[in-house]
Amino acid sequence: MKKLSFFAAVKSAGFGAAVVCLIAFQSSALGFLTNTVETPSAQTLGHGIIELGGGAGVYKPANSDTYSNDKNAWGNFGVTERLEGGLTLYTSTMAAANIKLLLIKGGKLPSLAVGVNNITGKTKETFATGAPGDTAVSNSAYCVISQDLKISGSVLTISAGRGNRGFVDKTGDYKNLHGAFAGLKLNAGQICAAVEEDGRDVNCSLAFNFPTGMSVGANARNLKENFAPKVFGVFLNFSNTMIEQRITSLEAKIKILSGETAAVEASKISAERIKTYFMEGHKLFSEEKYPQSIEFFEKVLEQKPGHAEAAKYLKTAKIKTYFMEGHKLFSEKKYTQSIKFFEKVIDLSPGHAASEDYIKRARTQLKQ
Repeated sequence: MKKLSFFAAVKSAGFGAAVVCLIAFQSSALGFLTNTVETPSAQTLGHGIIELGGGAGVYKPANSDTYSNDKNAWGNFGVTERLEGGLTLYTSTMAAANIKLLLIKGGKLPSLAVGVNNITGKTKETFATGAPGDTAVSNSAYCVISQDLKISGSVLTISAGRGNRGFVDKTGDYKNLHGAFAGLKLNAGQICAAVEEDGRDVNCSLAFNFPTGMSVGANARNLKENFAPKVFGVFLNFSNTMIEQRITSLEAKIKILSGETAAVEASKISAERIKTYFMEGHKLFSEEKYPQSIEFFEKVLEQKPGHAEAAKYLKTAKIKTYFMEGHKLFSEKKYTQSIKFFEKVIDLSPGHAASEDYIKRARTQLKQ
């Protein structure tokens, strides 16, 4: 059964805590973005993606010439990069939950996932009533592998797995099947085509993707067997694939532009700061406030280590500061302490005559 359903997918975009909202109409058979048509694949939505949906549709039950309608609502949640869960509410079959766990995230090797559909709700498909909820219990427990193949710019996803399910056919007989299923999904530019054998029947879909991310298409279900009603549908949806690509590209451009702008602004600010520090240090130096000027010349050199003028003034300011402090201590007869400051002067200016003279005089005083 195909129904038009409405959903919104919300994902945090990361840069600047931006949030992207996708509003879409989509076939219920393609209601979960990681499925082939109805069968699961070893792909998950990814962390932060939330799909919410609801809709109504019409269908023709088996053994009936009267069309019926059904309404549903569903949500799918990317709990983590590997864990996905969801819930579908049907007016005819109550509720059906699903969960999928990605065990192996493939690349060159296939991905592997396990999952359970129809955790709650009906336990048997009933073609006699043709309830739309029958898809929820197909392959109730399953294991599936998927592999992406890149072919001339296109991506072919091959999925295969094994699951179990039960249903009641149109004659009223209960059947419990344990079987394999397989699917192919091809994304070739703006075209997306999918076909699958779901273990009981064949389903297919074809969609056209617009550059905006909107897709229109058609699908058909139950094409092989006669015990299930054949269903044909059309759908309109917004796929987040192309939008995600645009977001990624936009984020990259913003990051580059932001980095360039930040670098220019930082350079301007740094140049102004260096100029301010140097002028303040030079002012204090001119006023013979040598100790105070040292701090500003050091700040200049922190911002611009190769600033020759600041280095020259800093050295001179330190020499004068150390000599003045040594002379002060010598005058206070603190000869031992004064020697240390005169030695600092000589370290900066080897052969400094006045400092060498005071060191000799201080040592002479210490011997007396």
